[in-house]
Amino acid sequence: MKNFVITKKAYGKTNLFLRCLRKREDSFTEIETLFLPVPSVCDTLSFSFDDSGVIRMECDNPSLPCDGGNLCVRAAEKFLEAAKLAGKGVTIHLEKHIPIAAGMGGGSSDAACTLLALQEFFGGLSEKALALLALSLGSDVPFFLRNTPCIGTGRGELLTPILPRKGTVFPLLFAAPGFPVSAKWAYTHLDWARLPEKPVLAEAVKAVEEGDIPLLKRSLRNDLQAALLEKFPLLQILFQKFRSYGGTPLVSGSGPTVFALFESEKARDEMWEKEKDAFDKEHIVFFKG
Repeated sequence: MKNFVITKKAYGKTNLFLRCLRKREDSFTEIETLFLPVPSVCDTLSFSFDDSGVIRMECDNPSLPCDGGNLCVRAAEKFLEAAKLAGKGVTIHLEKHIPIAAGMGGGSSDAACTLLALQEFFGGLSEKALALLALSLGSDVPFFLRNTPCIGTGRGELLTPILPRKGTVFPLLFAAPGFPVSAKWAYTHLDWARLPEKPVLAEAVKAVEEGDIPLLKRSLRNDLQAALLEKFPLLQILFQKFRSYGGTPLVSGSGPTVFALFESEKARDEMWEKEKDAFDKEHIVFFKG
């Protein structure tokens, strides 16, 4: 029995707003986005430390790699190198619940969790150094070091926290179809000619800060979703189902998870109660935000 010294929760995320501005010279896309943590779906990571000089990983999902192909292992490698901790070892155990390659940032969240656990145990890195390590692992990873609603610009790594009005509840439902979509595919198939002028980020930010759900429903945007809706007809069916209950649907990040924002928790819970069994039979992961 291993003695796990640190246990952490890695939350999911969604993007209430995602606008693509231009293709950058470094091959990334300049974006404006509004990140929202989704604590209702999370992975659990446990860490133990030793002097073996070896990074080990275990996962309860056999479809995930447990070698250098996993962001957690790469995060640990980068941290130990940057902190000059040669000879130190870590064992990472991952219980996976966030849908994989589903636009909810699961791998990025796990990587950020790993960095935070290593920093908590070993220390040695400044906040800036930790953020740079996070960015080297992926554009979304810096957000998960904060796990608070944030505006994201640049690649999404330039973060400005925002504070929703006290007591604000965002009545969200999520449906993850169960097949993966890579962020690279979503950005590669972006149709620049079809991008709308509105809504704009300022409206979505105002809606979140003021807890204005009707305004937020009008302000939802994801420039990546057109290609996803065309490629995967099931997503169109999910959109129609959410709309039939009064929800305003949007693809989460680079997809294929779809979420919907409802006017109230009551309206959301009505769909939840009526559809959860049907979604389960279709092997669609259905959960509240």
